[in-house]
Order: sequence, then structure tokens, then C-alpha cells
Amino acid sequence: MAPMLEDLESKYFPPGPFLGTPHSADTMVTPHVDGDAFFAAIARVLDTCEGPGDRIYICSWFLDPDIVLPLPSEAEPVDLGAILADKAGKGADVRVIGAAARFAIPGPWTNIGGALPSLLAYLTAVEDAPLACIRAARRLRAAVRDNETPLQGRVLLDWGGFSDSRHEKSTTIYSAKTGELHAFLGGMDYAPHRQSDELHATSWWHDAGVQLQGGAAAAVLGNFRTRWEETVTLPAARYALDGSRELFNPVREPSPPSLPPSTAPLPTSVPQGAYLGSSIRVGRSYDKVRATNPWLDAPTTPWNSLPAEGVREILAVLTNAFDKAVDYIYIEDQTLNPGAGIGVYSQHDALFGRIAAACGRGVKVLFITEGYSDAYAANLALSGEIYRYFFLENDKNVMDHFALYYVKDTKVHSKVVIVDDEFVAVGSANMWDRSMYGAESELNAAIVHPGGTTSLAADLRARLWRGHLRVPPSADVDAQLRDHQAFGLFKPAWGSGVTFDCPDSALREVRG
Repeated sequence: MAPMLEDLESKYFPPGPFLGTPHSADTMVTPHVDGDAFFAAIARVLDTCEGPGDRIYICSWFLDPDIVLPLPSEAEPVDLGAILADKAGKGADVRVIGAAARFAIPGPWTNIGGALPSLLAYLTAVEDAPLACIRAARRLRAAVRDNETPLQGRVLLDWGGFSDSRHEKSTTIYSAKTGELHAFLGGMDYAPHRQSDELHATSWWHDAGVQLQGGAAAAVLGNFRTRWEETVTLPAARYALDGSRELFNPVREPSPPSLPPSTAPLPTSVPQGAYLGSSIRVGRSYDKVRATNPWLDAPTTPWNSLPAEGVREILAVLTNAFDKAVDYIYIEDQTLNPGAGIGVYSQHDALFGRIAAACGRGVKVLFITEGYSDAYAANLALSGEIYRYFFLENDKNVMDHFALYYVKDTKVHSKVVIVDDEFVAVGSANMWDRSMYGAESELNAAIVHPGGTTSLAADLRARLWRGHLRVPPSADVDAQLRDHQAFGLFKPAWGSGVTFDCPDSALREVRG
């Protein structure tokens, strides 16, 4: 018998402060696998915004306004830059925050100077991200509609951080026409190469996100307000790019106005792929320091509204979930098996010990990571850290309950955790310590759903596996993958596997 929702809340959500109030059965949840589905869902909600009273708020670590979105009202897809300028020109409150960490912008004006920041930027493939956000901000601020620049002062560059940047990715949309509040969060930034179908016939990028309609979306909105207030009050600072030296934020609009209460009840019947009856906690990671810049009079800028000790809500939820796991822990993440060259940057001490302890209890642990060699090169052999935590320092019981796979020729950029078909975490947070302790600020949704035969967690797990196996959807395939015997795909001792053929599977085990 499926557990009751309150039992799962008590089990998986530790006591303590979280962003917003607990959201129990007040939100419709729609997981989205890969960019085609995620960005199409955003486009459908954007299309309901018509002018005054509408709100469109975006945080993105990487931002390319040329990404095209399929608005239902348009015959052809429209690029994001035009959509935002048009909506703002019609009176919608449109605001964008892009990450532009100074340490990742090459040159002597970086936060800590010298070769180290440039080396880190190169090794972690982030060097282009702040430059892209700066160029996107310039373009959006200059967009003209009816002889005005409606986004001037409403596109901010957050240069905060100490040794990394603002990694959150969220879009919050309120439509005055429908009275609905939607929030989208996950691993996907606004970039064309993030758009892909689930079987990856069109792109090598794999990702995941979640759409929240109703109660928990207000928590994502609350985080945006915090980000805006903290960014708009950063000290004046300049970047150097393309031969010019300019202020990050020359014009700054004050914080967004308060949002009126949502007037739209949750639907009584839900679309396919959406779920009611879940409980959600929106969690954050923030460092102790808002910004560091040795060239300013005050080199360290403290937070205005966040606690001085930082915020580690995501870490608290995940460690608790791993401690409560009984049957399995499933994780997708690009950072799980880093190469030796960036080991110092990509440690997992906050979580790997907890996960190894779960293996020792007999919990199956399955890691899925990237197999695409870009600037952040995929490691197709066991990392020293994996070897140490799951092989060297543990008994055979741990090794027997651990498996590591990569997805061939695929950038696994999703940040997904599933535990025992009861708990799901989706967001921007990678499993490494940088995300857990807030060096990279993050935003996640932790979801529990009793479900039974319609469990959100089990359905999402089967859907992710089907994509990695490159098998089209069918009732038989989904039913088999949903069954725990399917874990035999990864280790014969874990189950009988499946009976359908998957000759195009992209899954490859990392053995040594």
C-alpha cells in the first residue's frame, strides 16, 4: 500500500527553515525531460501574458536571447529576446538576472587576480558564460519598442560570489489573464543547444526540469525577489569587454512589486505527465559572502537579507534523503566522475560519504553521468574520488551495491536525485561541494509523492532510463522500466532486467 503524504513529509523533509512555507497538495507538478518539452512548456505559459499585471522573471547562469520558443499564438518560433521586449513593451513587468562572475572574466579586473581564476574558468568551461550574459544584457537593455527601451534597468548582471557564480536557473510567470502562477526550475539555461528531444535525435544535451503551478511556485518567486534585492544593491562595479569598460548595472529598477494572490484553482483533472497530491520544499544554497572585489573600498559585501552563515537547505534535504533510503538511490549529474585535472575543484565530500554508507546498508546506488567530451571533458574511467569512497575504503558490500554509468556522446547536465520511488529532487544543484555549500548558489525542488501505481518518482525514473536506452515510449517498455526488476539492467544481481531489445542504448558502465 502506498504511504500517506504526511508520512513521506515526515520521513524526507527534516525540520528547519526553508524558502516559503511547506507546500502540501497545493501545487501541480510537471517534470520535464530534455529541452524540447521544458522550453515548449515555458512558451505556452508566456503566451498567456498580454500586458499590465503580468510578471515574467528569469534567472539564468547562461543566457542567449537567440533561443527560439514555440509560442502557440505564433506561426513560427520567436526568439526569447523579442518575446521579452514585446511583453515588456505591452506593460508586463519583465525582469532578468544573468550571472556574470568577475573571476571568470579574463583579465586583471577579476576578483582574485592572477592565473588561478582563468585556469578554473577554462577547466570548468564557464569562461564564456559571464561574457554571454553581459552581451545578452546589453542587447535586451537596448531593445526598442514604441520608441522606448522597456527593459532598461530591468536586466541585471549579478557579479557577486567569491570563488564562483550564481548558478540558479529559474523562470517565474504570473498571468493576469489566467490568474495562474507558474515556476520552472532545473538544469536548463536559455541556450539553443539545450533544446533536445528525449531520444536525442536532435542534440547531444540531456537535461531535466520541473514546472510548478500554484503554491510552491510562490517560493521560487520569493527567491527571485531575494536575488533582485541582493543584486540591485551590489556596489557599483565595472567589467572590461570588447575594448570598453562599463558598469555592470548602470540603471537599476527597484524590487518587483508584490504579487496579488493567485486567483486560479488547481485543475480537477491534470494533463498527462502532471501530478497532484505531492508535497514540495523549495531549497537554496548560498555562500556566506555575497560578493568579493578587492578593487572596491569594501572588498567583501555581506548579504542584505540572507543569513551571514549562508544557506544550505539543499544539503540538509539530500543528506536526510540518503540516510532514509532503503531500496535505491538514483542520481544523474555531470560532476559525479570528474577527471583528475579538476579534482580539487570538484570534491563531493559533503555527500559521497552518506551515499557510500547507504551502499553499506544494502541500498542500490546508481550514478549516471556524462559521456560527451567538451571543454569539461567526460571522464570514462573511475575517478580517484569514486574509487576512494566506493571501493578502496569500503567492504565488498559497498562495491556490490554501487554502479556508475555514462551516457555515450551525451552531455548529462541534469541534476536529478530519486530515492525509493518516493522522493525526487530536481534543480540547478550539482552533487559537488561547491553547490552544497553555496559557492555556486543553487535552487532545487524536493518533491515527495505517494502515487502508488502512478508515482511521480517511478514514472520519472522510467522516463529517464528510456531516454538513455534510446527506446521509444510504449506501455510495455514503461511498465517494465518502472518495475524494480529493471535494475538488473545495471547489475545482474539487482534484478532480472527487461525483455525488450535496446540495441541503440547509450549507457556504458565505467569499470576502471
